Amino acid sequence: MFLLPSARLADSPFTSTASSASLPPPTERSRIVQTSSTPRNLQLFVDGSFDPAEHLGGWAVLVVRDDVEGGSTSSSLNCADNSAPELVAILEALHWLKENATGEAATIWSDSTYAVTGCNKWRHIWRTNNWRKRAPNGMGRSRDVPNVDHWKALDTQLTH
Repeated sequence: MFLLPSARLADSPFTSTASSASLPPPTERSRIVQTSSTPRNLQLFVDGSFDPAEHLGGWAVLVVRDDVEGGSTSSSLNCADNSAPELVAILEALHWLKENATGEAATIWSDSTYAVTGCNKWRHIWRTNNWRKRAPNGMGRSRDVPNVDHWKALDTQLTH
């Protein structure tokens, strides 16, 4: 069972230094909030990168508790586009929360507007449309959501 019943995603650029003074102020646009009524003393910063020439991506998660770096994890993966590492980073942050902070409120920060909007808004629509994108007016072609396996996994983690 996942630790929190609802979540929103948010995106905010952050620096990679461990100093709490280097962390930017929160913005609604950059945050995936697990619960909104609890103080934000546990924050996870996620990021992904992609080299199109090598079709190689990387992701990282930085955990900050009470303005002190509490750990980090990262890895690489073979992928076809730049959004996959961003989504994997969020999945890994959610996995870390499940394993290390069950029941604790947390905020996940991402610099990817696509991942943030996808988690907070689009995934609900995509799920209803059987994981297919449609034009806003309902006309035009229907196409598969890119990285659908990652989106389905995120939807499961953020819904349960």
